Amino acid sequence: MATGSQFAPPRYIAVEGPLRVGKSTLARILAERLHARLIADRGDNPHLADFYAEKPGAAFRSQMHFLLTRYLQLRDLALQHDPRRLVCDYLFEKDRVFASLNLSAPELKVYEQYFELETLLASTGTVDVLAHVDRVKYLGQRLPEHPIDLYRDLVEAAVRSGVAVEVSSAGLRHPIAEVYPAPALLEMCRSAGLDITLASDGHRPEQAGGGHDQVVVAARSAGYGHTARFRARRRRLEPIIPLSKE
Repeated sequence: MATGSQFAPPRYIAVEGPLRVGKSTLARILAERLHARLIADRGDNPHLADFYAEKPGAAFRSQMHFLLTRYLQLRDLALQHDPRRLVCDYLFEKDRVFASLNLSAPELKVYEQYFELETLLASTGTVDVLAHVDRVKYLGQRLPEHPIDLYRDLVEAAVRSGVAVEVSSAGLRHPIAEVYPAPALLEMCRSAGLDITLASDGHRPEQAGGGHDQVVVAARSAGYGHTARFRARRRRLEPIIPLSKE
């Protein structure tokens, strides 16, 4: 933190903007000037040709490929414990899935890749809480049946590492219109003895705490009576209280 008149340079700088405006060039220059690590967006997306040809489902596959690739980039950097600053030529939060089509076999593969990454993260023990465990569905993309085998792998990995699972109202603000995670997955978490946290994942002030009562209903319906809170990686359990009674 900066004190007095001192200025502490940011640890992470992201350059974002429209296509072809020089984001990567600017990010490279900043990284050189600041002696920072450069994170460059990868252009080897195998789905882009189909996307530009407007083939059905290509937008979903293309954007999910970007999302997973960017996640892996940031995860690998986090595991390196390098103290240098980071300059990135994209914002991770910019990812949006463009297609709202029925799931096809390639889209099912994306589902599997998403849960594979969540399962890997759950097994590392590097985080206290596993968030957005099934956000891949947020545009309303649903499988005909719950992928119980994917859920099971995820829950078992979380049990081994002791990580908690976030129950979030963020999905209520998207076309999926439901709490994360899905009831079936949340019930599996409860049966396995996993703790939960409650969240709204608000990106604007007015979203803070939004949908809290629906999150409470989802948690209690799955059999939870307590939520975990963390401070300096220390966990304590507290009774779940609806926002209207706090």
